[in-house]
Amino acid sequence: MKQTDGRKDTARGIKAFFAGARVFKGGYAALLTAGVIVLAVLINILSGYLEDRFALTRDYSFNSLTVQSETTRKVLAALDRDVHVYYVRSAAYDTSALSFEDAELILNRYRAQSGKLSWSEEDIVRNPSFQERFSAQLNGESIPAQCLVVHCPDTDRVRVLSENDLLSRSYDLETGSYYVSGYQVEKKLTEAILYVSREEVPGLQILTGHGELTAADLGLMTQLLHDNSYETVFVSALDQLDTDRPLLIACPQFDLTEDELSALLDYARSGGAFLTLSRYSDPSALPRISQLYLYFGVRVLPGLCVAQAEDTESYYNASPAVLAPYMQDVPELTALTRSGRDFLLLPGARAFEILPERDASVFSESLLRSGAAYLHQPDDENQSLERAEGDPEGYFDLAVYARRYYDDDTSSRMILVGNADLFCEEWLLNNTYAPEFLMALMKTLNGGKEIDLDIVQKDAVRAPLRISGPGLPAALSLALPLMVFLAALFVLLPRRNL
Repeated sequence: MKQTDGRKDTARGIKAFFAGARVFKGGYAALLTAGVIVLAVLINILSGYLEDRFALTRDYSFNSLTVQSETTRKVLAALDRDVHVYYVRSAAYDTSALSFEDAELILNRYRAQSGKLSWSEEDIVRNPSFQERFSAQLNGESIPAQCLVVHCPDTDRVRVLSENDLLSRSYDLETGSYYVSGYQVEKKLTEAILYVSREEVPGLQILTGHGELTAADLGLMTQLLHDNSYETVFVSALDQLDTDRPLLIACPQFDLTEDELSALLDYARSGGAFLTLSRYSDPSALPRISQLYLYFGVRVLPGLCVAQAEDTESYYNASPAVLAPYMQDVPELTALTRSGRDFLLLPGARAFEILPERDASVFSESLLRSGAAYLHQPDDENQSLERAEGDPEGYFDLAVYARRYYDDDTSSRMILVGNADLFCEEWLLNNTYAPEFLMALMKTLNGGKEIDLDIVQKDAVRAPLRISGPGLPAALSLALPLMVFLAALFVLLPRRNL
């Protein structure tokens, strides 16, 4: 009996041991499974962080929208100030042609290239006060609902890039509407980073005190300059003028004083540059301003430049006073003339004369030239544009570039444009190459200090597959379905008896 009980105790012990082993093994397996799951989650989180932080995602899009150029990588590698980019968006107004996913990947790639650059998302519905955050830097303007805001705390400069800045549009003649044809995200964003982080940026001084065009009159022009990384400031002739920035003289109605003329000539001798705008209706009898022009070997010709009726290519829409000038193929305008971006309109233009007897240290060249034309003097009693007896005829300079050189190897420059509407009227800015012309002039006067990076835009529309050759499209349209049919026979015939 005791022997039997001993066997039972032994059996129960063995059974208990294996039961405990199974529990142990089951608990270990569960613990191991949980550990693997936690590890997988951590690896996934770490991979996501590394992917975002170092922009490891590959771009397989047809236009490589998020891929950076070498120019951008060099700018970011040289960045020595902290720059923060705010991606401003709202689901309530999310109509942007640039998706959040693309914007996020683009900004991640920028951040991965420089430890000085960071970015964050701002929702203006949840945080409406953000729209007024940079009000002082933006002259009281609020931030739009969809944009990128680039800010450098060290310089406290801000650049707002709206959808109009980031996208380019083309006109569809068939539908009569504009469509998104390209992305300028990389070019505009890189230029904005350079603009806000630079110690000094290019600018334009605007002369006041002589009945010149007002800030309101010049609003579109100054906005265009701001959009292209230029600062503008209004000054008087007796201020301490900055020789690194050109001086705009826009349609003065009153003459300079002797002290002001002396100050502007000193500014010129120190290497200063001038951009002057003039209308045919502006007073011609301003002796000291005329003396400033003569200093650069140029004289203003009185009267309205009117195209000869038979030279139909030189004016617009049967309006001989709205000139379509011929842009000259000079080095300053080569990029425009060679690419066909030379269409301008000058409504009510004034002409200039490059004096043949000018000082030997002065060199002048025509930038815009009229076709066959005459200079007419309309008055209050007779507004007719018909040529009157004594009206000078010929081909006239409508914009001139003059340079004066000094013995100490410095030089001063002046560009005279015989029309102000070219840069101040919205229709002309939107429908001609006036913006490109203005930027070419600013580049000339700033001596290479402008921020204009050579970054090409990315296509927004995939180019269609084009097949050339006589009869080739028709042959392919028959060959492709035939090849599919033969492939089907090749697969199905061996299986016909299955």
